[in-house]
Amino acid sequence: MKRVLWMTVLLAWLSACTVLPVRPTVALYAPVLELAPASVSASVPWRLALARPIASGPLATPRILVRPSPDEIEIYPRAEWSEPAPGLVGNALMQAFEVNGRIGSLERSSAGLDHDFELTTELRDFQLELAGGPVAVVRIKANLIAQPRGVLVASRLFEARIPAAGQQVTDAVAALSDALAQTLPQVADWTVAEAQAQWRAGDVTAQ
Repeated sequence: MKRVLWMTVLLAWLSACTVLPVRPTVALYAPVLELAPASVSASVPWRLALARPIASGPLATPRILVRPSPDEIEIYPRAEWSEPAPGLVGNALMQAFEVNGRIGSLERSSAGLDHDFELTTELRDFQLELAGGPVAVVRIKANLIAQPRGVLVASRLFEARIPAAGQQVTDAVAALSDALAQTLPQVADWTVAEAQAQWRAGDVTAQ
C-alpha cells in the first residue's frame, strides 16, 4: 500500500513538473569592434587607470534598448547584451586603448595600482532610435582626472550616430558596434592628447 501511495505521489509530482512554464531562450550579444591602430606609435611616460563606466536606469542593465520615440524606451524581447552595458562598454574602451598602443602602463582603477591619470566615463546613451532612423546612438561623457590630487583637468562629451540597416535586434547590435568603434578611438586619442599636455606643462608629478 505504501509503495502504491509513493508511486501515486511521484507521478503527481512529475505531472506537475510538465505544466510549469518554460523560460524563453535569451540570445546574448556582444559588440564586435573593428579598430585601427593609432597613426602615432610613440609611447607616453605616464600611467593611466580606466574606471568602470557608470550608467543609470535601463542603461545599467544588459537589456538592448530601442526608442520608438524620444520619450519612450523599450527593450528587445529574448535578447540581451552578454553583460550589463557599462561593463560591456568598459571592456570595449580598454580594447580601444590597447589598440591605440601609446600608453604602456594601462590598468583598470579596480586594480589599485599607482597611476598619474584616471579616466572616468558616464554612458548616457546606448540604444537604437527609430524616430528619423533607425539609427544607433552612443553618447559618452569622459572626465580626465590628475592623480594623486584628484583634480579634474579635462572633460568632453562624445557622440556617434550610425544608421542601422533595419529595426531587428541584429541590426541594432551591428549599428551599435559601429557606433562604439567610431566613438571609443576618439576617447582614447583625446585622453592621450589631454594627459600629455598636462604632463608636459608640469601639472602632474610622477609618484
